[in-house]
Amino acid sequence: MILFALLLLPAAVSADLYVGGIPLSTVESGTVSGGVFIDAYPGLATDATKTFTLPAGATVRWARLYVVVYCGHMENNYEGKATVSIDGGGAGTREYAENLNVPYSFPGEGGTGPVALNDHCTRVTSDYLIWYDATPLLSSGTLKVRARTAKVSPSFDGRIKAFVLVAAYDDGDNDTVHYWVNHGHDTDSYKADAYVGETEFSTNELEEGFESASLSVLYLASADAEYRFNGASLDGGSPVGAYFGKNTWDVGDSLQPGRDAGLTYDRLETETFYKIFGAVLSVRYAEEESGSIAVSSSPAGATVYIDDEESGVTNTTVTGLAVGDHTVRVEKEGYKTPDERTVTVKKGSTTAVSFTLAPLTGSISVVSEPQGAAILLDGIDTGKTTDAVIEHVPVGSHTLTLNLAGYTAYSTTVTVEDGAVAEVRAVLTTGGSSSDGNGGSAGGSGYAGGTLTVARHASIRGNLSITSVSNYTGLLPSGSTSSAVIDPGLPEGAAVREARLYLLSTWAHDEGKRIGSGAEIALSANGTLVQAGARYSDRKGEGPYDYPVETFVYDLTPHVGRGNLTVKAANSGTGRTTFALYGCLLMLAYEMPDAPEREYWIAEGSDAVLAGDAEEMTTMLFSDLPEPSGVAGARFTAVSTAATGEEGEANAVGFNGGEWWNLLQGGSSAISLASVDVLPYLTGGENTATIRSVPEGGKGDYMENRLAVLLLTLSADAGPAASLQAGETAEPGRTTAPTPTVQESESDENGPADGPLAISWFSSLWSWILSLFGIHSTADPGIPVADAIPSEEKPIAAVTTPAPLKPGDIRVSSAPAGALIYLDGTYTGRTTPFTLTSVQPGDHEVRLEHELYSPLVAAIALDGSATVAADLTESTYVVSPGLIETAEAEVDTTGCIYVTSKPDGATIVLDGRTLSYTTPQVICGLKPGIHTVKIKNGNGNFPIDSIKCSVTPGAVTPVSFVQDQVKVRSVTVAPESFRGAEFSVNGMRLNTKVPARVDVAGISSFFSIKNATGYYSFMISDFLDDGAECCPGEPAPATAGVLVRSSPAGAAIFIDGFETGFATPSTIANVSPGRHLISVSRAGYIPQERRILLVDDPNLSDDADLSFVLEGYPYGSLTVASDPPGGKIYLYGKDTGEVTPHTFGYMRIGRYEVKVTGKTGSATRDDIVVLPRRANTYTFTLS
Repeated sequence: MILFALLLLPAAVSADLYVGGIPLSTVESGTVSGGVFIDAYPGLATDATKTFTLPAGATVRWARLYVVVYCGHMENNYEGKATVSIDGGGAGTREYAENLNVPYSFPGEGGTGPVALNDHCTRVTSDYLIWYDATPLLSSGTLKVRARTAKVSPSFDGRIKAFVLVAAYDDGDNDTVHYWVNHGHDTDSYKADAYVGETEFSTNELEEGFESASLSVLYLASADAEYRFNGASLDGGSPVGAYFGKNTWDVGDSLQPGRDAGLTYDRLETETFYKIFGAVLSVRYAEEESGSIAVSSSPAGATVYIDDEESGVTNTTVTGLAVGDHTVRVEKEGYKTPDERTVTVKKGSTTAVSFTLAPLTGSISVVSEPQGAAILLDGIDTGKTTDAVIEHVPVGSHTLTLNLAGYTAYSTTVTVEDGAVAEVRAVLTTGGSSSDGNGGSAGGSGYAGGTLTVARHASIRGNLSITSVSNYTGLLPSGSTSSAVIDPGLPEGAAVREARLYLLSTWAHDEGKRIGSGAEIALSANGTLVQAGARYSDRKGEGPYDYPVETFVYDLTPHVGRGNLTVKAANSGTGRTTFALYGCLLMLAYEMPDAPEREYWIAEGSDAVLAGDAEEMTTMLFSDLPEPSGVAGARFTAVSTAATGEEGEANAVGFNGGEWWNLLQGGSSAISLASVDVLPYLTGGENTATIRSVPEGGKGDYMENRLAVLLLTLSADAGPAASLQAGETAEPGRTTAPTPTVQESESDENGPADGPLAISWFSSLWSWILSLFGIHSTADPGIPVADAIPSEEKPIAAVTTPAPLKPGDIRVSSAPAGALIYLDGTYTGRTTPFTLTSVQPGDHEVRLEHELYSPLVAAIALDGSATVAADLTESTYVVSPGLIETAEAEVDTTGCIYVTSKPDGATIVLDGRTLSYTTPQVICGLKPGIHTVKIKNGNGNFPIDSIKCSVTPGAVTPVSFVQDQVKVRSVTVAPESFRGAEFSVNGMRLNTKVPARVDVAGISSFFSIKNATGYYSFMISDFLDDGAECCPGEPAPATAGVLVRSSPAGAAIFIDGFETGFATPSTIANVSPGRHLISVSRAGYIPQERRILLVDDPNLSDDADLSFVLEGYPYGSLTVASDPPGGKIYLYGKDTGEVTPHTFGYMRIGRYEVKVTGKTGSATRDDIVVLPRRANTYTFTLS
């Protein structure tokens, strides 16, 4: 024990050499805005209680409670026990038990001196000094402490000399208080006359200009000592208890910033003992006269310099600036540096300054032979044709493309310098769509045929598969997204060798200018952003609606495995740029241990063809094929979009002269696939395939040919294969391959049958396995099946049955409320009180679960309706026939809000009335409806300091304020098909209905609507101007589900601010894909919320799984009664909507002002106190 004690004690700089002691050293130091609170119980009882109350508005950052127990002898082990109970007033309680059972020996007599019983208790002579961390128990601002002792040895004295609370706290202002807490257990006895104790404070980093400095000491003696601070004498005083004293001095005149400070203590010239265990120094700097500058730029991201010092990046608010004039400038690479501004900062306010940045630009002179080629810059149509000069081009590297019908697309890289003119001279060559040398093409063959180019040629011991998701999106505005969930369908034991995703777009253009431009797409795979490795384009090259048809290719090899693949494509363009997607295809090459050797070629591109008087076709050339004698199987697959294969609009797939008609039949808004066995037509070396638009009855089929795959199965033992010469066919006339035709599962009733603007909200998913044995597809549930015809009709005998019993209702209530309701073993998603409707007659079992009580099971024989009233505290229940209002079923119809700010400490203003509360705070007893919450006098600058919120009965609505500099726009929400429906913005209900103008803050905003079919989310584009209308089209179907859990369970679930009526844990179905705010609320707990981006996976019932951990707040109930009854009740100066007598449940503890008005008069009291976990009742006399 002695060795353990010595290891725990700090090394003493010096101590009373005879008696021994622990000199003081710094155990805590820091900075707060308030100061250091010190208060004490001065002794001398064996059972003592004291309540410590901190200054109003204090937020404790560090606190320690000291307890000193006198054992009765300076050396002997008089054994005893000490028990310390701490009640934080709703912040929690603690109880500590200490065994005081060690002897003491004087070093002057050969002893060891101070003893440490543990890490929070020491003995020096006759006193035990105990200390505890009280920080987590002081959130309520009060601390009730009880200390008591008990004898183990009859000689144990056990009197408590003192217990002291030392707490460093913030008070919400902008003062700066540096503090040091020095702790020890030192003595100065008459047996060591030469000893003078000393301790130091590390004040060497303090600056000049402090307002005040305060020093306090805590000692244990019947007489005080002599003190010196930095050499200056300090007058002592008299103890405040028999053996406890506290001195406090203003030491500002003696403090020397830049140097450490020292305190000495020496007992008076008497034969007494002096002990000291604490010294606290605090130095206060008054709030500087400062303000802030909010610096913004367009575009954002510029470096901010204030008085030539780098101060962040726009858009930002720089705080703590001295009052007066400051210079502000911003710099951004690629932009001209605007003139420096002089800004005047005023105390306590924020001055805004904004810069508009002009890009560094040059020009590009473009000349071509022949002239008239459309000029595209970085894939965007400039609206100019050669010869022309493109001005105001940002400096840096750009890709310039020239498109002219009948000529090969020309592409080159141009470097633009500030103020200079870059020159491009191009000689165009005749031809169709061709590669630009970077794995793609900028396209431009018009409806004349072009080529698909082989991009991949490889061998594999395994197989290939293509999975196609055909889901025409309609036009996607800037910022909107489209998602797909793909099951790769890998066989057991397969390993992915290569995965290529093809995104098929059309109608890319600027809606304002009606000019075609390349689609700007941001694609993510399982949440990871992926760049396109190749991009192919074609367009008709003339006339109106000359919009690109594009194929984007992505390498997804690292992202594909056995689980589902979720891909999301977003329109990353700006302004009014838009495009449509037909869907996507996933091409997999995978290895199998026992599979045959295979060789494949993948030809990629984008070639729109439409036959006029003569046919047009897309050509593919496959080179380096082995001799047919070594091939066991050969299959060719073509992929096209917009093909119909209808009568009079024919298409044909050809291979080395073999031809198959009208296999591409997906439809004008869909993806078509055709796969044929080409082994009879195979030749060694070069092989040619075609996809033709054939004029029949005036015109051919309009097709956008995207992809062609040739797959060979190799066999060393393959015998000679029959080979047909070019121009021959397997049979006279047209050959139609026995390929299964894939149809939409539901017909599109909204869009035109033959236009690329047709929109379908339904999707079909099929998987084609390319192999020797053909392509396998899943039967489409949308294809009708003929009814079976009975061989003989038999008459049905008439049967008489009794009338069935009607379903009934079960009303379930409990005390306390909030219990989870199970019916016949299944959780209903509801909590008490609630009425279960349409329950079938018969025997049922209702089970109630509450985390504080044992489960209760009630048996019901239902015949009609019934009421179950349970008392969980007594584990009893009563079942009554009919639906009866019970006392337990009475519910407080008011609601709460939880107001937070970052940083904390802002004063809360509710509906124009300044409250005595600061953030964070739960405010209860509010009338349901719209309320306005404002904050002021906080520690930060809040660009948005006023928020409207909707209060829901029985729920706690979160209201949060942040310092982020956000853009606020006024937008009119006007989706035509939801006219008259209520909507929320970013998950906050505002009691607004479509159409309505609302303020929208920040980016990635959305509005939501709840109707009988589900919860729908609509994106509000970040690029909408102030005052613009947001008129989205039809939403995606509300087919996704969200599983919401909480601990504890039983929390009400909200989707985008709308009540779902269900409680955790529950799955909320009928939610649309997109952004949503999911929140949970339970009485007595702080609400929680989470913003999600929901993707609908048709293979999952729960597309998102959210779990919340709820934190309780200290509460009690408040019952307001009056004589006579029926008086209106007001809280915070606002009508609560309730009349006396009424009980407000789950009221946060604290003091309230309550007003009651009636016909005979009114009464107001401001001393209403709600105590934790108590039923607090107050009666008002109205006269």
